[in-house]
Amino acid sequence: MQSISMSIIALAAAALSSCKDPKPAKPATTPSGVASPTRTSVEKSETPNLVRAEPLPQVARAALRKRMQNHGDDTENLLWAALMLDFESTDGIAKMISKAPTLTRPGEGDLDTINAMLPAQFFDLQDQLDAAILGLQAAAQAKDGNAVALQYGKSVETCITCHSLFLQFPVPE
Repeated sequence: MQSISMSIIALAAAALSSCKDPKPAKPATTPSGVASPTRTSVEKSETPNLVRAEPLPQVARAALRKRMQNHGDDTENLLWAALMLDFESTDGIAKMISKAPTLTRPGEGDLDTINAMLPAQFFDLQDQLDAAILGLQAAAQAKDGNAVALQYGKSVETCITCHSLFLQFPVPE
């Protein structure tokens, strides 16, 4: 019996080692023409991990926290819809996210507003999230599972980058 178990383990190991691709493959595309995600497509973040010296004012933290909590609920629902390839729900949730109120980028005369207290990076990330969500919506409408995976990944990457930036600010005393 032990020799049969060892044989099965040896066969499994041989099969797994033969699956290794010696050179990276050219990224495949989905039927809608979007590059499929691959394990070799991991990129380094362009957002530096710098600890901020100045605290983010409490009123600005509260505004961002409320926005993040709303996104958290939506993202959990979106995760399951995308994971189950429920294209109709994925499209609907993405549409709801894209229509949600956003923080307005402050103008030159808006120095005394809450939004003026926020770093420009938050607004840039908000724009990136909007683009990823619109891409996710298009992928769901095209019923393209690989594109849904790619666009969902982009949206979550943006969320995590934003959370990382938020957590770099010291809490005001």
